[in-house]
Amino acid sequence: MVCTVSTASHTVTMTINMVASEARTFCSGAASQMHQVGAHFAPGWMLRIVSPASGASVAECSL
Repeated sequence: MVCTVSTASHTVTMTINMVASEARTFCSGAASQMHQVGAHFAPGWMLRIVSPASGASVAECSL
């Protein structure tokens, strides 16, 4: 897994090998977990899950 943060586009991008349905579930769970441990993001920040094979986004959710 690779994780990058872009302040310019307000995104946290995680490159993970999983299908879209798994990625959507992971995305919402990861965002929830970040909030539970005290991570706070300004409105507009997004978590993107990207496929390592295609480089395409397979899920996005608000942080």
